[in-house]
Amino acid sequence: MLCKDFSLRFEMTDVTQKRCFVLFVIKMSQTTCPPKLLQIQNLKSKIPMSDLHTITATVNGKSYTRTIESRMLLSDFIRHELGLTGTHVGCEYGVCGACTILYDNHPTRSCLTLAVQANGHRLETVEGLAVSPTQLHPLQQAFHEAHGLQCGYCTPGILMTMKAFLAENPHPSEAEVREALSGNLCRCTGYQHIVDAVLNVKDEG
Repeated sequence: MLCKDFSLRFEMTDVTQKRCFVLFVIKMSQTTCPPKLLQIQNLKSKIPMSDLHTITATVNGKSYTRTIESRMLLSDFIRHELGLTGTHVGCEYGVCGACTILYDNHPTRSCLTLAVQANGHRLETVEGLAVSPTQLHPLQQAFHEAHGLQCGYCTPGILMTMKAFLAENPHPSEAEVREALSGNLCRCTGYQHIVDAVLNVKDEG
């Protein structure tokens, strides 16, 4: 039985705290896996690991054909199968927006999309933005000039989100830009320079 005072450990003496902690560790080590959980684990072990599908997708204007497992995420397909590591993976819950790509010109969370769903579709990642190796996309240039990034981890997802946004609304207000950015989290910039960069874009390109 767990020490009844364990939840009050911050109010007890050091000796009592240590005793309760030891009892807690011993009790947890004796806990067995519930039967229902064992059933779920056994069921998962029976799922075939070699459920393979051959897909063809156009990424940044180039056609790729790969044979992949049905459970592979689109973010993993892009990063590991195609080697396009500009697409970043953050929360893996579709909240942070770092993995955002364009799926048939629509911003899409690649961490919530299965790779097999991309079969026959057009994808665009941050690697496809620049006009050439020596010429940035107007949006990238605006971010450079306005210092719209710091660590840069969230930047690819923001760029792809803003590219689609500006295609629909070439002359947005500041309030509209901020609303469009609300699905992308940035822990560095405070967003002001990002907003400035988007507002400074003269040509969506």
